[in-house]
Amino acid sequence: MRRITIEHVARLSGVSKGTVSRVLNNHPSVSPQTRTRVQEAIAQLGFQPSSAARGLARGQRHTIGVAVPNVTVAGLPSPYKTALLEAISNAAADAGYTVQVSAARAEEAGEKSNLEWVLDRQVDGVILLDLKEHDQRLAVLRHRQVPFVAVGTSPVGSWVEVENEEGARLAILHLLDLGHQRIGHIAGPKGLDVTGRRLVGYRRALEERALGFEKALVQGAEFTELGGYRTGTALLEQGVTAIFAASDQMALGAIEAARDAGLSVPGDLSVVGFDDVLPARLANLTTVHQPIASVGRAATELLIALLHGGKEQHLIFPTELVVRSTTAPPNGRARRR
Repeated sequence: MRRITIEHVARLSGVSKGTVSRVLNNHPSVSPQTRTRVQEAIAQLGFQPSSAARGLARGQRHTIGVAVPNVTVAGLPSPYKTALLEAISNAAADAGYTVQVSAARAEEAGEKSNLEWVLDRQVDGVILLDLKEHDQRLAVLRHRQVPFVAVGTSPVGSWVEVENEEGARLAILHLLDLGHQRIGHIAGPKGLDVTGRRLVGYRRALEERALGFEKALVQGAEFTELGGYRTGTALLEQGVTAIFAASDQMALGAIEAARDAGLSVPGDLSVVGFDDVLPARLANLTTVHQPIASVGRAATELLIALLHGGKEQHLIFPTELVVRSTTAPPNGRARRR
């Protein structure tokens, strides 16, 4: 028995496939006479639209866009983004959706370029990564009425976040409890939402212990080992005995900087990261764990719910300090040169 399609219905009723789709979607632009003719053809042929056909009739393509400026940083894969995109893709596939990922370099084509690329693919909705404190992409999506979910705290729309501030605070309190007082912070790139929130957690912990904030001990870098190496080297010149890095990749770079300076970790320098990605676990790095897979799945499920008429939601996942072998009490060897 042959499979009946929209094309068969269109041919029998003498209309276009687009008109059949509008009838299936109960679109008001179809005249009563045409609607009746199409409905009679559907009944005569015994046509039953698939879920995909019903989605197309509603203007849905079962495709999610992910707008991210860079999947790689400095030409190298980002373990955090790789894990996050894998979770998004798995959750989308479970719901019958495909994923389009944009990775245009923002510095080459402008901040909105990655979003424009995704929207050109006519996706049903968008997941935003690398949220900035004043992100232009939010206004574009609101103006075009495209459903979206941000990974990070957004002033508008649905978003999924982890306790960045609290995670950073726990990392610094851990170092303070060990006896460290000169604690450097390798912060993320300026302007990113996550950079600001982790810096707030760093400062909060110092304030709780009545320690002053020293601006020279906070320096920004890319979320890479090279960024951590360079900034870690600079912080060692400031006489820090511990470093809290805003990502695990940065932390691993700081460890290499310490070793190249003739210092041992954790004997001479304690190092804490953030993310708890696979390289951190392999290196036995003390770090702040965030549930990356849960964040990616939640963002995807929230977006799909929006596509089916759901309400905007805000979700926050907890972070947890994981103490491994890169932190210890200070011994006084790491000092200002």
